[in-house]
Amino acid sequence: MDLPFAIETLRLALGCQHGRGSGAPAITCETENQPIDESHTKLKVITSIENILQRIVQAIGRKEYPKIELNSNSIRSVTTCMSTNPHKFGIILQILSEIHGLVQSDSFATKRELYYRDPEVYGSQRIVDSVVNSLSKLLNVPRISLNVLSTSKGLVIGPLNYTDAQGKFIDCNAAQGGCLVPQHVRKIRNIQTTASFILVVEKDSTFQKLIYDGVVRKFNCIMATGKGMPDINTRLLLGKLWDCLGIPILALVDGDPFGVEIMAVYRYGPLSGTHSEDGFTSLPVVRWIGIHPSDVANLGIPQEGQLAMTARDRARANDLLKRDYVQTNPELRDQINLMLNSDYKVEIECLDFLGDEYLSKVYLPNKISVRMWI
Repeated sequence: MDLPFAIETLRLALGCQHGRGSGAPAITCETENQPIDESHTKLKVITSIENILQRIVQAIGRKEYPKIELNSNSIRSVTTCMSTNPHKFGIILQILSEIHGLVQSDSFATKRELYYRDPEVYGSQRIVDSVVNSLSKLLNVPRISLNVLSTSKGLVIGPLNYTDAQGKFIDCNAAQGGCLVPQHVRKIRNIQTTASFILVVEKDSTFQKLIYDGVVRKFNCIMATGKGMPDINTRLLLGKLWDCLGIPILALVDGDPFGVEIMAVYRYGPLSGTHSEDGFTSLPVVRWIGIHPSDVANLGIPQEGQLAMTARDRARANDLLKRDYVQTNPELRDQINLMLNSDYKVEIECLDFLGDEYLSKVYLPNKISVRMWI
């Protein structure tokens, strides 16, 4: 088995920027990745908010009840009226004011911090989240441009160093169970790695087991997990690492419709409309290394390691088959059809039936060596 050769083949196929042969020097990315014109966007946000507030004042001056629409990219339509829902209208104005202050002062806050500035008025975190996301659509900018951050849940570990937004040096090998993905991904800099590739793991339990099995050191890789459906910051970090370092990204997820969907969110982006609240949509370089439904027959996974498809699973699988990125990828489509035709699904843990360390010692090395990814 020649793991370095297999990874180098994937690197070349994806057009990666840097060769990672044995003994290759560290890759360094010293500058911040700024995919948008921040000064232009800042002015746009401030001006748009001030225009909204000016229209509200003008409406009051005409002795009319002001109105704001939140579920459109237009500022002209109306859905929330001061007369019919004054409490919600007040919440919108208060959050608009908070955002105006953040953007004008070049400061940042998480959605959780916004909520705790006035929890009695907001009532719940869900209301704050909904209004902030709707305001990003109203102003037609990514949510990050409102200077409102999401609280990270993802973890990363491996030979990766960077300087965070506060100027602190972060060594991702220092934390035994992985480092929390930074909240302000766009501001990290001085990124450095000696890794050959990135392994994205669906579940934290598998992520921790692979750490214990020494996969990071054995494969010289960075590992990351979004702990299920990935949060914005985990996706942004992977996108930034690809842009800066240009090393391959492999995804390890369950061989069921929801595992495929998680892989697809990393690779193709979420199905949340054309406007991305984080300004980041897809990472098409991601390759699905497993678990593949075809592994059941190929590896001889016993019956007790297979799970019956539920009605919910079948509905999701059929929904996946309708998506453009599945219809244009025969290998991906075949794996989903195999689930439906066989009426079984498998989770990563099914490999435990073949041995306690089968995943780290046999499955991953073999899959990488024979370049068996989709």
